Amino acid sequence: MAALRLFGQELGIAFQIVDDVLDVVGDEAQLGKPAGSDLCQGLVTLPVLYYLERERDRDPVIAVLSGQRDEAHVQAALEAIGASGAVEAALADARVHVACSQEALATLPDHPSRRALAALAEYVVTRQR
Repeated sequence: MAALRLFGQELGIAFQIVDDVLDVVGDEAQLGKPAGSDLCQGLVTLPVLYYLERERDRDPVIAVLSGQRDEAHVQAALEAIGASGAVEAALADARVHVACSQEALATLPDHPSRRALAALAEYVVTRQR
């Protein structure tokens, strides 16, 4: 039970990080919602945190977080986040959590169900929606 609990926790964290990344770089047709919707709601996700931590010119993102949520400001913020390396840093964190989830699974006996869960974990960091 402990191994499966750890697997679920780590996989859930990875899933959320990827969800946050897709909000920055995803395609509206695939996501089913406009890119930047988290940012428009004022949500500070991991890619946004990395951007704010790394960049000196925070104006594009601060503008949106401060209420300037028109399409031009949101697009400028998304482009700034995407160009900053914040997305790649967040995805690297997601991969670490997936690796931890798979390490937890490795303590279980080899079984088709375990292999399916391991494949699910891999999918989480490669999904496009």
